[in-house]
Amino acid sequence: MSAIQTNSSNAVSIPTNNTINALILDDDKFDRAKIRRLFNMAGLPFVLNEADTLKSLKQCLDAMEFDVVLIDYNLTYGTGLDALKLIQRHPKNANAATIMITGDDRSTIAVEAMKTGCKDYVTKSDLSAGELKSKVQTAIEKSGFKNSDEGRWRENVDNLTEVIVANYAHTLQPRIAKILQDTQLLRTSIEHPDVDPVKDLETIERQCMDLWLALTDTDQLNMSN
Repeated sequence: MSAIQTNSSNAVSIPTNNTINALILDDDKFDRAKIRRLFNMAGLPFVLNEADTLKSLKQCLDAMEFDVVLIDYNLTYGTGLDALKLIQRHPKNANAATIMITGDDRSTIAVEAMKTGCKDYVTKSDLSAGELKSKVQTAIEKSGFKNSDEGRWRENVDNLTEVIVANYAHTLQPRIAKILQDTQLLRTSIEHPDVDPVKDLETIERQCMDLWLALTDTDQLNMSN
């Protein structure tokens, strides 16, 4: 088959800029035909292009930009994860919304796909017109938000937060572990009437104060890393 098969007659007659430019990667022509029927049944305004190999996928990506790419996980050569990485590295379609489709109901595939950056995941047995419409619309919304100015801002904040949390964890975890250890020892010692817990309480109080100071002293945190 050719790398691109476009059937614009399937698109609902509405303004072009509202039409979903979609691509399906699946090496089974019957499954591709099923996806096309589901698009029609869902009432989505679309132009659907088809690819059956990673090579033809690359040709499609080079030829035009897509709003959403539906990826079959089980390919004759390679997997859907290979396709996902190819899309993400593509200069023209790196921001396209991606949905992984598989005949297997394996949670490990879903987890790996989402970790790799896939916007959504569905099994072929669960795929219906309504489900397809919901998945496509949600995936495009997620992708559009991430590519918006607000989306990029939130993504940068999230990345910065991860760095800060990692730095604080590296510095503070040993101190918190020591406080917990001393607290457990204090709880044990209270059971003995001849033991005065005041000294132990003062130690824990001092440790908490040091911890508080560490949270407000960025220079100390930087020196600890």
